[in-house]
Amino acid sequence: MFGRGPEGYTAQVFVWHWVQQHRLLTVLILAAICAGIYYVIVTSMGGQTSYKKMLTVTIFAWPIAILQQVLTFVVLSMRGVDSITSVWDVYVSFGADQLLPADANLGAFMRFLLAGIGPLSIWQVTITAVGLQVLGKASKGAAWTAAIVAWAILLVLLSALGAMGMKAAGG
Repeated sequence: MFGRGPEGYTAQVFVWHWVQQHRLLTVLILAAICAGIYYVIVTSMGGQTSYKKMLTVTIFAWPIAILQQVLTFVVLSMRGVDSITSVWDVYVSFGADQLLPADANLGAFMRFLLAGIGPLSIWQVTITAVGLQVLGKASKGAAWTAAIVAWAILLVLLSALGAMGMKAAGG
């Protein structure tokens, strides 16, 4: 499916290593993409906004993602290093995948997709919708539509990156 890169890596492994080595740049790229999606959707729905305002909305909604990372760190710290025996042992979810039976056989992409649907992500979409309504001067319906569409696009993108990473790590 993927060709070999210059060092013999598959393209999938190359992308995962690049993301891991350039974490801050990856976060900034994701923020820029998210702001661009918000800008396109809000302006196409009649909102009066600028890219800078949409970037502000993106940045104000990110503390919830940081909170989720802190909670993940706490859970992993409570489990301890001895409990990690495979790649999936460092996977912590607060999403809809927890509603499935433990023996459910899901692929990595579907597991990441379901993990992205949870209380913290709903809170993030809510803050984003309010920000789009206020800063984007969009109607309530347009702001919610833009927030949900952008969330869905980014959820699929991040689920694909997560699945590629798990496959590259042998999971």
